[in-house]
Amino acid sequence: MERRQPMLAKAETQDSRFGSTERTKRLKENRVYPGVADEAVEYTKEQRTPGQVNYLKELKTKLRTFGEICPERARYWTQAYKETDGQPYVIRQAKAIEKVLDNMTIYIDDDELIVGNYARTPTALPVYPEFFSSWLPETIAKDGYFKDRVTEEERQELLEISQYWPGRSYSDRIRELSPPHLDTLLHFHGLTLCMDVYEVHPAVTTGFEPLFENGANGIIKKCKKRLKEILAAGPCAPGETVDSYVKKVDNLRAMIIANESFARFGKRYAKLAKQMAKTEKDPNRVKDLEKIAEVCERVPAEPARNFHEAVQAFYFLHMILAVVSSRCFGTMVRFDTMFNPFYQKDKEAGKITYEQAQELIECLFIKMESISAIRQPQAEAYTVGSSQFQTFTLGGTLEDGKTDATNEMS
Repeated sequence: MERRQPMLAKAETQDSRFGSTERTKRLKENRVYPGVADEAVEYTKEQRTPGQVNYLKELKTKLRTFGEICPERARYWTQAYKETDGQPYVIRQAKAIEKVLDNMTIYIDDDELIVGNYARTPTALPVYPEFFSSWLPETIAKDGYFKDRVTEEERQELLEISQYWPGRSYSDRIRELSPPHLDTLLHFHGLTLCMDVYEVHPAVTTGFEPLFENGANGIIKKCKKRLKEILAAGPCAPGETVDSYVKKVDNLRAMIIANESFARFGKRYAKLAKQMAKTEKDPNRVKDLEKIAEVCERVPAEPARNFHEAVQAFYFLHMILAVVSSRCFGTMVRFDTMFNPFYQKDKEAGKITYEQAQELIECLFIKMESISAIRQPQAEAYTVGSSQFQTFTLGGTLEDGKTDATNEMS
């Protein structure tokens, strides 16, 4: 079996067919791949495990070294949890999402057509203290592994944040619920909790079509209608219990909060694109920014009307799932089937060409490669990277189970 080669900072190591336009070639060349290895370790033949790449020390300068830890997500997530102490879990989650999306730094990079960022700069990685943060204080200490990745002010802020989560983090709560006979093994690190349990949110298969069809505002409208019906019926409705009634009410209220912030998030980019267009000197880039503003003014708040809006709405939701749950944001199922109706409609109307659609998809894939997160040094050193395990499926059959589903988008 051919060994996988290390991801390098320059795009020429990747498939040369990717980068069909000058725009995506530039985006790809400037791409900084996820990973936090400070140095490439040279293993002897005896030290390597089967299939392990021998990362030579000469590759150190080519491997991506992330520039900084971004404290923003940890800051706003923790603030929201402090402000909602005692409230239902789903409401706290929704309020945390709202706090992050309303306050995080946003930017639009040169040449981008698909926008959205999960950290304040392209070389920054966010922190997820609510999952497990016991390793964070040691690694950001003045002699720690990530000592140079934070300012002194940010170091103090992250240390304060990490003090809030012991006993509250998901990993601590799971350990509390673990059978007593596992304590010794877990403490000794001889046993690893399954990823889907340890990170709480298992991989999900996201339904993007409801967002395309309804937009966040349409989903909010449906939630409010259903909430009104449940409140009118009350907990004594036939087949209802107090527990099920409360859960339904809380879930619907949380969905409304999260979707309202989701809609506002897109409009933040629309506003930024408009501002950037006013000062941009390149007339071609002005057109790009005006198009970005038009698209983000529409999605994710409203239903997607065309291929560009569908791709942008997809990325907004995909990226926000990563903001919420790090690596556990699932699989993009039937990627080609999902986008083909928008592509065919635009193509038949003469609004898009194959080449233009390909450029948008390439812009999307480049954005998806930017998604990552900081993990404990041991994990980063072992994997030499921060893969988020983003996968998608193509082809298959239609709902009848017989008709070939492959299409021009496949």
